[in-house]
Amino acid sequence: MKKIVPELVETTRKHLAERWASKEMGAGRIDLVHYEQKSFEATVKSGDKDLKFWIDEPAERGGVCRGPHPLGYFLAGVAG
Repeated sequence: MKKIVPELVETTRKHLAERWASKEMGAGRIDLVHYEQKSFEATVKSGDKDLKFWIDEPAERGGVCRGPHPLGYFLAGVAG
């Protein structure tokens, strides 16, 4: 059963509005470039910094083994 607490909703809304106004909200942009088969390069742009990394699948799943597979990134994020 889902219960909505109006006070919590409003507090969360205000907090997110303040963070958005102060530009503390994570990555500003993520660009993906498809190269071949299941091989992608991702660029995360946040402020004046860019972070590039590869997303790929192993050859047996149709990739070219350029980088970690998507599930690997997901699991690393969950563990962090």
